[in-house]
Amino acid sequence: MLYSKLGDIFMFNYFFISTQKLVLAIIIATCIVGVGVFLFVFFAKNRHVKKQVCDLSKKYDDLHNLLVIQLDSDLKRVYNISQLNVEYEAIYNMNMNMYNEVLSQEDANAKEAINELNKLLLEKKYKQIIEEIPDVRIKVNELEDKCNKVSKSVNDIINTDDNRQEILRYRREFREIKDNFESKRNELKYIESSFVQVFDKIESYFSEAETLLAGAHYEESKEKFPEIEHVIEALGKELD
Repeated sequence: MLYSKLGDIFMFNYFFISTQKLVLAIIIATCIVGVGVFLFVFFAKNRHVKKQVCDLSKKYDDLHNLLVIQLDSDLKRVYNISQLNVEYEAIYNMNMNMYNEVLSQEDANAKEAINELNKLLLEKKYKQIIEEIPDVRIKVNELEDKCNKVSKSVNDIINTDDNRQEILRYRREFREIKDNFESKRNELKYIESSFVQVFDKIESYFSEAETLLAGAHYEESKEKFPEIEHVIEALGKELD
């Protein structure tokens, strides 16, 4: 009887201790998982913050390079155009003023904001970075809008000049062909009307191209060039 009671007490203590160990193991495992999840979320969030700073920094660098390399080069070309054509002087000055304004305001503001973000990143002040990012993104987007505006304005000038120069080249070639025709007019009197019809057709091509160019339809204007070139080459061969 005594042994039976001792056995019961032993079994009770055994199961009690085992239960305590089990509960303790569950608590420890839960803590480990909780800490693991916390660390995962913490580092994942920090990686996301770092990526946002990196993306904004790259976007700013691309826009800054567009300003100081590409647009600077394009504006020098517009300046050269303005030296040959007085009509472009005021246009060049307007675009140069726009460029300088973007460089001194939007670019400077975005640069300062990006530098501050990278400084906070070095100091690992992630909470402050999260608070600053929306304002920095606004400044970078403002820079992008202004860069695109200046870039479009400058490209329009260059496209206009490129197309105009191309039209002038074709007109010179066309004038040479007409001069050649005039010098051989007596020899070609029986087919003179055919040449005149072709000349009129080329003039209509020139008119269409120049009208499109005046309306800033640069690609559409350029599409007329192959037609003009083809007819001019054909006429040149006929008159040789």
